[in-house]
Amino acid sequence: YIMNLFINSIYSEDKPKVLTDLESYHSKGEFCCDFRIHNNGTIKWIQASLYPIKDQQNNIIRHVGIAIDITPQKQVEEDLRKSEEKYRLITENSSDVIWVYNLHQNRFTFVSSAIQTLRGISVEEAMQEKITDGLAVSSVDIIKKLISGSSAKNNRNTQYSIDEVQQMHKSGHWIWVEISSMLQYNTYDELELIGVSRDITKRKEAEQEIENLNKLQDV
Repeated sequence: YIMNLFINSIYSEDKPKVLTDLESYHSKGEFCCDFRIHNNGTIKWIQASLYPIKDQQNNIIRHVGIAIDITPQKQVEEDLRKSEEKYRLITENSSDVIWVYNLHQNRFTFVSSAIQTLRGISVEEAMQEKITDGLAVSSVDIIKKLISGSSAKNNRNTQYSIDEVQQMHKSGHWIWVEISSMLQYNTYDELELIGVSRDITKRKEAEQEIENLNKLQDV
């Protein structure tokens, strides 16, 4: 009766897996499974374990079962999965390059696929670069100043910055890139620079044309 009551409480989508695992319990000698149950009108996640207790002659004399409510952990996992899915959709469909540079490890830990359009290099190639690789000399100084001058290292307040730098395209020409970035600590207490890079070459060229026209008018 108790076993039937337990089985009937299992969420319908999870029941086939639980029953399959229970059927193999005697051959495996143990049962451990995460599944959902109906509990007073709500659905809860539990982690159930079942073990046989044997006597000295190796005969099973009883079974011991343990059930733990893991609903909070499962909710955290689900929230994280949804967050990661949103993040993936944003990065994959954005024309801007989204990237994360871990200053503690001195390497990129994430670069979105838009880097191919921006600089003509693959994600794998970008991940192998250091943060100053491919920058013009004047732009290297900008990034170094951004990192070394950050007060986030001391007071842990998130630091935002918008900078214009020049980067080398794989084809060999320079492009202008606007970098919106912020410095903050990750969950491992490591300082990271999180940035969004956008191609502003056409804008810079237009600004230069306007500047040249103004100079002609002043002559």
